[in-house]
Amino acid sequence: MLPQVGVDTVKVLRRLGYNLDYPEDQTCCGQPALNTGYWGEARPCAEHFVRVFKNADVVVCPSGSCVSVIRLLYRNCSPTAHCVRRRFHSPAVLLSFQNFW
Repeated sequence: MLPQVGVDTVKVLRRLGYNLDYPEDQTCCGQPALNTGYWGEARPCAEHFVRVFKNADVVVCPSGSCVSVIRLLYRNCSPTAHCVRRRFHSPAVLLSFQNFW
């Protein structure tokens, strides 16, 4: 929803010495739709997230709530749920920006 947040997160992590990629086609995780019960509307966000980050070694989200949505709610709203459980449930793969402080 606010792309500058992701860009600023990348800037901070690079200043801390991390080498990372920023996929230009990433989008909001869909949390606003999921939180308000619009599971069908959130499904494309979940499926897009899985496609964009399927080959990433580690994914850093700027918000801990995004991490929770991906770990806990994606598996219930997407036909690709098995990918989410297998790929993004591990704390070593999906991190919140707060993990770096």
